[in-house]
Amino acid sequence: MGPIPLRSTAAERLEAAGALAADLTAPLELERALTHALDTILKATGLEVGLVLLTSRRSEELTLAACRGASPTAEAGLQCVPVGEGPLCKALQSARPATLSDLVSDLPALADQGVRSGILAPLRANGAAQGVLIVGTRGSREIEAADIDLLTIVAGQLGLAIDSAYLHREAARKLDVQAQLNELAERIVSEVDLDTIIETLLSSAPELTGADGAAIALGDRRGDQGVCSVGFPPYPATGPIRVERAVDGEVMRTRRPVVIEDYPSSPEAIPALVEAGLADLVAVPIVCGEHVFGALTLFHLAACRDFAEADIAVAVELGRQAGIAIENAQLYESTRFYVRQVTRAQEDERKRIAREIHDETIQSLVVVSRRLESLSLLADQLPASAQERIGVLQDLLAETMRGMRRFVQDLRPPMLDHLGLVASVEALAGDLQEHQGIEAVVRVAGEPRRLGLEEELVLYRIVQEAIGNTRRHSAASRVEVHMEFDADAVRVSVSDDGCGFAVPKRIDAYVSEEKLGLIGMKERARTLGGELAIRSEPGLGTRVTAEIPTQPSSGPEGSGATG
Repeated sequence: MGPIPLRSTAAERLEAAGALAADLTAPLELERALTHALDTILKATGLEVGLVLLTSRRSEELTLAACRGASPTAEAGLQCVPVGEGPLCKALQSARPATLSDLVSDLPALADQGVRSGILAPLRANGAAQGVLIVGTRGSREIEAADIDLLTIVAGQLGLAIDSAYLHREAARKLDVQAQLNELAERIVSEVDLDTIIETLLSSAPELTGADGAAIALGDRRGDQGVCSVGFPPYPATGPIRVERAVDGEVMRTRRPVVIEDYPSSPEAIPALVEAGLADLVAVPIVCGEHVFGALTLFHLAACRDFAEADIAVAVELGRQAGIAIENAQLYESTRFYVRQVTRAQEDERKRIAREIHDETIQSLVVVSRRLESLSLLADQLPASAQERIGVLQDLLAETMRGMRRFVQDLRPPMLDHLGLVASVEALAGDLQEHQGIEAVVRVAGEPRRLGLEEELVLYRIVQEAIGNTRRHSAASRVEVHMEFDADAVRVSVSDDGCGFAVPKRIDAYVSEEKLGLIGMKERARTLGGELAIRSEPGLGTRVTAEIPTQPSSGPEGSGATG
């Protein structure tokens, strides 16, 4: 061990204390300020080791905030220090520094550093203990009164600086958290897919609260039992955990947050989670109004950390926003189910009307046509004016029958039931080219196959509406229909080279712009868990792309859909 540096004079110590006070009032990062303070103290006193331990949210523990003169191994052992009932406890409760001849008894991590004696100075501000400043020596010299006086001044300055830094940090954090909460609320409340809502919450909640992970327990549809169905590690991925007797179940029953600071010792502890390393947790209800949907749990894996009141408040707000989002998603799911049932009923009615027109109206017209044909055979017995009128009636009747057949085809194409989606789409394209003079091309990728009736009908209606929009609005000269069959999905796109339009950013804008057909296509795709995208720009044409998950069907009855 080298020689002990010459200790500073009283004037030099006062000068150092003044300079340090000026530095601490500057907007330095807290960790840098504490480290700088230790360097100043050690230089002014000639002592070799300096520590700043700050109170954690658990009063019985201190955490290392700055260290000088100790080895990396010692620093690792000082990261979390129990207060106990010895000198550290007394220093926190005291208003003045105290000397200690044996630092190792309270700080065993310093045992291999050769540190024996030192000074413990409380760091206080506004009557509250912020932590403790410790300086020690590896030598055997006595701690002088001047050293204690210096530490008294510096400890007071550090206490105020720490308190100010905490206040500034907390204010900045609150603003940041509120901004993130607002952004998260906007994202999840506008989302209608429950899985996406849960995934977003699980990824965002730990960041907002400083937790190591999160889990969500959702009540089953009966509403009185919870199932922990999703979560981030270390929650087990082996399957759902019944939680009606665990923390989540209590939160769901009482609608109140539950905080457990020592999870392994809790009677509610789940062995798999204890083994995974859970140290503490906070669970809050996921609620909307009077409805409890489940519980959001946030947890730490480090025993030195736990949740502050601000973190719990954020968790409660997350639970409230999650409740609103989940209720919206469930309402949307109910609406989608209703739309699906209405659509099925509409298709049934379309089929019934188409059948009646085909079996009754068109057949009656066929009879009339044959009788007119019989009259035309008696041409030599009829006057010329009657013959001309019969010809006019035959032409009018033929045109009416063609219109009725096209109407039946639009209502419910028999070809869709008998020949399937590809043939029906090709027929739509052929009709567009024949009657509108618009070039229409159908391209098929993958291995075409029959789908369930409902799947084929949804895709057919989307193509039908897209082609109808092209015919009515686009002034296009060419239309291409691409159909791609994958193992578990079918994608269909309809593109034209027409005038295009500006696609609204929000779906509700389609209503105000009277683009109800586009909304209908989107909703049809969503009824089967699919998606529909619309790309268009003025002057650059339009492309409508639909993708729906599918299951192979052995025939037109494979899906069990109505129709």
